[in-house]
Amino acid sequence: MKLYQIELFVESANSGSIANSARRLGKSRSAVSTAIAALEVELGVELFERGANQSRLTEIGELVLDDCTRLLQAANSLQQKCKHYASGAEVALRVARDDAIPEPVWREMLASLHNQFPGTSISLVLASPPELPALVEEGFVDAAFGLITEDQERSGLNIDVLNPIRTLMVVAPSHPLAGLKRVKQQDLTDHTQVTLSYVDEFSVKSLLPVGGMHIGLSSFELMRNAVLDGLGWAVLPSPLIQSQLRQGSLLTLKHKFSLQWRDYGVYLAENAYHGKVLAWLKKSIQGYLEPFE
Repeated sequence: MKLYQIELFVESANSGSIANSARRLGKSRSAVSTAIAALEVELGVELFERGANQSRLTEIGELVLDDCTRLLQAANSLQQKCKHYASGAEVALRVARDDAIPEPVWREMLASLHNQFPGTSISLVLASPPELPALVEEGFVDAAFGLITEDQERSGLNIDVLNPIRTLMVVAPSHPLAGLKRVKQQDLTDHTQVTLSYVDEFSVKSLLPVGGMHIGLSSFELMRNAVLDGLGWAVLPSPLIQSQLRQGSLLTLKHKFSLQWRDYGVYLAENAYHGKVLAWLKKSIQGYLEPFE
């Protein structure tokens, strides 16, 4: 039983006759009929009732048509997966990320990635920057994208820096700090800071609070929303807040360290295989971040 025989049988059944399938495929009617007849001999049944001008499926032909269609789909899937793997693309890729890059950008990249690499299964999980290295170290993900903090720079993983981005100290226009012409360190200490909270192996921690009161949240987006609600001040990545800055719903504090540059990169396990899909993702993120340099 040959795959092309099954293809001719399915095509003839779907097109209504052997003659129609022969015309559609650019083959002679006798060639198609001979191939299907050979399949019938091998299976020991007649798949078509042949008339002078038409061919109609027999009862067993009707019963096996879906099976033959599934067989062709499975064969095509097998070929595509092998071709995909041979091209250097990963069969599966597990990625963690923070939300320094806005959600709509990730959605667009994910759609483009799926269209370009349909044979790759993608798992994408959200985590705060301090949690990213451990996810790679412990083998939960293959790569982790996010802002690189000073503590993370000392981790034993490979870190590919994709682009530096600005982080800005911001508040809502209604916040008391927004009215100061010059914000001092004591002013920051006197007001609630909105910062990142994360879970390590021992407890829940907050990332670098200046002092005094703070509100710890698990993502930059939640931090941004808390600042918009007037709950405090925060240091946030510029890609996430560019529209709010343009609209005036967030203001940059007049503090000497209000603007700082942080590296955005990807954590990779040592000696791990990384193929075309991860390379495409890194290049896409790098291209998105270039205007923020």
